[in-house]
Amino acid sequence: MIIEVNRHMFVQEFRDIRPHNFSLDGLDALFDYITELEEDLGEQIKFDVVALCCDYSQYNNLGAYNSDYSTEHESWDDVVDETTVIKITDEAAIIRQH
Repeated sequence: MIIEVNRHMFVQEFRDIRPHNFSLDGLDALFDYITELEEDLGEQIKFDVVALCCDYSQYNNLGAYNSDYSTEHESWDDVVDETTVIKITDEAAIIRQH
């Protein structure tokens, strides 16, 4: 049984289950990314809040990212070379795929 999840449902589920993992802008960016990925793959992706929190992390500044990964990147562009990066609006923030 599959239920189609819209943006509002997506955000609400995260707010109910894992309210501190992503900002609202981060959730919008993640929803867009997953929706595009489904289209590219031609298949649906199971919506599992906990699994998505294990697979993706939001970083609001490069210092926090460098600290978590023991790196010394000088820009987000350096991070793009090593992992999937989902840019969040015009903020200096990203979502990184693990």
